[in-house]
Order: sequence, then structure tokens, then C-alpha cells
Amino acid sequence: MKKILGFVLALALCGALSLAVVTKASAATTILINATSDWALYAPSGSLTLNNGDVLYLGSASGSPSSATTIKIAANANATIVGNSVMRTNLCIADSSADTASHTVTIDNLRITAPAHNAAYLVNSGVLELVGLNVLASSTDGAAIQSVAPKYSVNINSTVSGKLSVSSLAGSGYNTIDAITLSVKGNASVSVMADANGTAVYVRDTVTVDTGASLTATATIGQAIRGVNLVVENFGTVIISGGANVMPLYGTTVTVKMGGDAITKITTQFGKAYAFVMIPASGYQWQVSGSAFLVAPSNIFSSPATISFPVSTTGSVKLEPVPPPPTTPVLPMLRFTESTDMTGDGLGDTLAVDSWGYLWVFPGSVTGQFGTPVSRIGSGFSDLLIAAPGDVNSDGRADVLAIDNDGTLWLYAGNGSKQLSTRKQVGNGWTGWRLIPAGDLTGDKKADLLSIDSNGDLYMYAGKGDGTFGMKKKVGNGWTGWDLFSAGDLNGDGKTDILGINSVGDLYQYAGKGDGTFQMKVKAGNGWVGYTLAAGGDLNGDGKADILGLDKTTHTLYVYLGKGNAQFAMKKQIATGW
Repeated sequence: MKKILGFVLALALCGALSLAVVTKASAATTILINATSDWALYAPSGSLTLNNGDVLYLGSASGSPSSATTIKIAANANATIVGNSVMRTNLCIADSSADTASHTVTIDNLRITAPAHNAAYLVNSGVLELVGLNVLASSTDGAAIQSVAPKYSVNINSTVSGKLSVSSLAGSGYNTIDAITLSVKGNASVSVMADANGTAVYVRDTVTVDTGASLTATATIGQAIRGVNLVVENFGTVIISGGANVMPLYGTTVTVKMGGDAITKITTQFGKAYAFVMIPASGYQWQVSGSAFLVAPSNIFSSPATISFPVSTTGSVKLEPVPPPPTTPVLPMLRFTESTDMTGDGLGDTLAVDSWGYLWVFPGSVTGQFGTPVSRIGSGFSDLLIAAPGDVNSDGRADVLAIDNDGTLWLYAGNGSKQLSTRKQVGNGWTGWRLIPAGDLTGDKKADLLSIDSNGDLYMYAGKGDGTFGMKKKVGNGWTGWDLFSAGDLNGDGKTDILGINSVGDLYQYAGKGDGTFQMKVKAGNGWVGYTLAAGGDLNGDGKADILGLDKTTHTLYVYLGKGNAQFAMKKQIATGW
């Protein structure tokens, strides 16, 4: 740009000139067009050619050519066009069909609308380098940026936060950018707009957006981005807004790949779910906001993950680093249960999953309050239903069972207050079932399971002592609308009992017979509407099973210490914010 500034100074010294003047230095040329008449002088046949190193400087008084004019970039030439922020018509840019290597076409505050039947920029091997704010608008019957053989690629870059607005003229209905691949690099900011039935960005294969770069694709009626096997590879920011009643991203297949800290924002008038893939191998998680949501069984750590965008909404997806494991539980808790004794101190314990999906063990104490230390023993439990039936695999340590969204039953072998062992599949087909960790129902000193199916039938699964369970045995029915809890030995007869809460909050005890079946119910309390319960452990070590109750309104956790014979002491607050 020193060459241009120097030339302008020379013009000022020599007086005001209206004719274009050509200066040369090191075989490069600076062409100044400073009046409308200069277009006919330097583009007499409707075109002018820029060779390697040339600069075309369009003065603020140059106006627009009176007829269609093409700025031709010579083969493999690095050239610059300075526009001075004036909107011009009848002007377009075209790479040479003889390109054999990548070259740079720098546009500096250039704003043009192409003549009829022309693209604003016909790309072969050129890389658009952006300086300032630039505008490329299409004619009535063509793309604004059209790639050609053999590469069919559009590459846009900026090292100085340059911007580019690409649009199709009202009513054209064409693809605004038409290519096989589109790359937005450096810190370029590109906005693409399509009107009528046009697509903002048509690429057969891939759109790539670098870290620090951004792409906004908006269509009033058509698709924002369309392709065949479409891949959007986003390391920066991609904002997509589709037209009425069409998918904003459309292809035979559509995959959105995201790098660390990338953001993808989609506004849609047509509800659609897309596959999102993490580019980093590990250490990241999805942050989904607005109306977007993860579709089960996908979770924040899934890759690929299915993320849905409902009709007439906006949602955002960000790939962010997984935070370091917390040293204390992240409230509120997602779910909790009681364990017979995870830590091996002879007292029942409480297991709870925090808001980040970490599993914590809260030791019991002789007072019924939580003991110390509170230990983090697992991760990835956000979408798992947990149960703590006791020692399932006969190794002398209490274990954890969990059901995932696919209905798979997993065993996490206990290791005291340390990290749980790697999980092992011990069952499947548990979708729609409610799992109740029952303890030893049959008196064989092996932990058993109870479960309620969708019909309200109650089944027992006798533990084999090796982490697996026998065939189900029906032991009751009519449990639809009830919450059921294993309660340990409530009446002191040495047999495991259960508690049930009906839809109006009445609490009943079902005394165990020692063979997996139960006596008739006995009412043990009421007023349990609005509470989440956990039972099955002797939390204070007095030989009597206790209950935990979470007030779902105040998020306060209470302990109800057992008195024997299904009677409980008044509640004591033991935690808040749950």
C-alpha cells in the first residue's frame, strides 16, 4: 500500500487529474481509476487484467463502469483490489482458467454487484484475502461466488479480521456460494445470504471454518447450507439460519464436526436432528443451550451425538473442555440411594450423583448425619439409574448397579471408598423397568433384585453371588403408580422388608417372608407427596434400617432414623441444596 499512497501524493503535487495513471516498480503495476471515464480507458473491451503484484486502486470518485466489466486475474497471480468502501455495479472478478497453483486475491473494502449472467467472483485457484469490510453480490441469474474446474474450491482468509458479505440479488433464487468445498480461514468473518428459493452455501462435500474464523449462512426460503454427503467442520463459529419449512442443513448425510471451543448455532423453521462429532479424541464435552437438546442415548460425552433442534427455534452447541474433577459434590444432586456399607465401617452409606455426573459416597455416622470423608468414586453417571443392592459378586465389598438409556444393566464392583472398578455388563432389556436394590431377600446371603414392569407386576431376581442374577420370579402385582424401596430389616426379624408409597403419599411396610415374597401391607406413615425416598441402609449402625427423604420443593435432605417395626423418628435435616 506504500506504492499507492506515494502515487496519490504525487497526484496531489501535480494537480488534480481525472485520467488513470500507471506506475511500475519491480514489474508490478498500480492502476488508479479515479473517475467514471477511466473505466473506458483501462477496460475498453469490458475487462482489465491484473498480473502478479499488481494493485487496482478504485478511487472514491471512480463510480461504476457503464457496462459489464471483468477484472481478470492472470494465471497464478497475487493481486490486490482496493475499493474505498464504495458500492459499485457492473463489476466482477475472474480467475484465469490457466491457474496451476494457489494464489492470493486481496480485496480491501471492495463492494461490488456483478453484471447480469456473471458471478461476482469466478474462482479457480485464488484465495480471497480480506481487508476491511467487503461485499460481493450476485446478478439476477448467478451465484455471487462460483467455483470452477478443476478444484471447485472456495478459500477465504484474513489475517487482519477482514469481513465479507456475500449475497444474491433479490429474486435470483440461485446458490449464493457454489462449490465442492468452502474454507474460511484465519480470522475471516464471512456472512452469506440467499433470498427466494436459493441456498446460501452449496457445497457438495465440506465446509471448514478455522479457529478464530466465522461463517454465517442465512436463507429466507431455502437451505442455509446444502450438499450431498455434507460435512461442516467447525473450529470457530458457525451460525446457520434456514428458510421456512426446510432443513437449515441439508444433504443425503449431514455431519457437524467440531473442534475445541467451537460454537455452532442453528435457527430452524423445520425441526431436525443432526449428528455432531468431536474432533478432539478426548477431554471435551458438549454444552447444549437454547432449544437444542441431546437425543437419548446421546449424552454430553457422546461422539457422535445426536442433537435435535425443534421447529421454529434457535439452539447452540459448544464443544468445551471437560472441567477437572470437583473436590466436593456439584449441587444439586441428580439422584441418590442408600447402600448397606460401601466403606466397610459397618455403617450404611449414601450414594449420590451430582450435577456433573460424578458418583459420591457419603459415609454414615452414629448420629445419622453424614460422616467423613465424602469420596468421589465414579464419573459418567449423569444418565444412569443407580442402585446399591449390597455385595453382588461375593468379594466382601458393596457394589453398584446401573441401567443406561439402552436398558443395559451394568455392575460396578465396589472398592470401598475408592474408585469403582471398570463396569461389567450383567444384563440387558431393562428399558421401562424400575430397578429396586433389594438386598438379601431369600436368606442365602446373596444380594437380590426387585423390579416393576410397565404393567405394575413385581418380580424378584435372585442373586447368584457372582455379579449375575437368576431368572425373574413374579412376587406381586398392582404396583402401577407406586414407588417401591428396599428397606432392610425394619421389624427386627432378620428378613429384608420393603416400603411402598402410593399416589397420595401414604407409606406402607411389606414385611419380608425370607423367600422373596412379602406379607400384607401395614401402613407406616403418610404425607410423603413431594418427597423422593431412599432406603435399605442402617445409616447410624443401631441395627435398624433408616430412610432418607428429599423435599423436592426446598431441596432439603432429611434422615428418618428407624425405631424398629417400621416406625421412624422425627426427621433430621442432614443436607441442603440437593
